Amino acid sequence: FPVTIFMKAKIIDGLITGFIDNQHTGHGDYEPQLILNNHDKAQKVLSVYQHHLIACSSFQIAIAFLSESGLQSLMATLLECEQKQIQGQVIISGYLGFTSVSALRKLHSFSNLELRLNLLSNMHVKGTLFHYDDHISLLMGSSNFTQEALSVNFEWNVLLHSTHHGDLIHAVQADFNRMWECSHLS
Repeated sequence: FPVTIFMKAKIIDGLITGFIDNQHTGHGDYEPQLILNNHDKAQKVLSVYQHHLIACSSFQIAIAFLSESGLQSLMATLLECEQKQIQGQVIISGYLGFTSVSALRKLHSFSNLELRLNLLSNMHVKGTLFHYDDHISLLMGSSNFTQEALSVNFEWNVLLHSTHHGDLIHAVQADFNRMWECSHLS
């Protein structure tokens, strides 16, 4: 993926504002963001997932727990992704037996998703890579795919943006690929 000078400048501006100088005028869309459920400001982790899932060209999700209510919260967005043929890879953990089998079956029915179940480790990861033509966005934090975590609970998640050549993105991608290879086809 070629890195355009314009995209690189937007990401650098965002990093300066987010990590070095909050008075710097950067590109707001590319600044690192703390993603919360904040009822006073009508903010939800769910809204960020909904926005990025339908805007990206593909995505990779590694999530510890999936509940029926969490899947229901994302259902309309996932259906839109299927309609737009936005491809996704999803790893769900079997850790602690919390994930809903019926939710897994429903998720497995999407034609645009490859689904794997990680039963080999205590996978407790909660992160998503949103792939775009000119960059990758990473949402990582404490939220599982439950309705409460996506909309109500006090959760901390961080949204970061990188070119396709960023070291952190490569490390996360490599670890996702490692988990993918040691997870079961569903």
